[in-house]
Amino acid sequence: MKRRFRRNASEADVDMTPMLDIVFIMLIFFIVTATFFDESGIKMTQPQGGHAGAKSISVYLYADGSATLDGIRVGINNIPDRVHSIRAEEPQAVVILGADRKTAHGKVTYLKDRLDSAHIPVSLKVRME
Repeated sequence: MKRRFRRNASEADVDMTPMLDIVFIMLIFFIVTATFFDESGIKMTQPQGGHAGAKSISVYLYADGSATLDGIRVGINNIPDRVHSIRAEEPQAVVILGADRKTAHGKVTYLKDRLDSAHIPVSLKVRME
């Protein structure tokens, strides 16, 4: 014989539909009113050469931490001074900073900041090999 349980009249079912509606309305409200931070990175610019025959100064950073300036190996700390002396002779020279894909971001940022603080405009390129 089967036993059947009867519900007491005091037990009540809770309808969850209104609570889910409120949760979705609150979710939509928070998504719409959320403020997202605009995190800016390094500005990637195209070279602004004044004349068609303007010289380009190429600075390249390698993954092992070494650097070259127009193909000559130099220390990373000496680059801003050397670039400044080259630009003193040729003020229209365009500086192009390149880096290996595996170069530490800190080295690229450090050199870019040093060149920016010396008021030397820089164009960035990343080698994708």
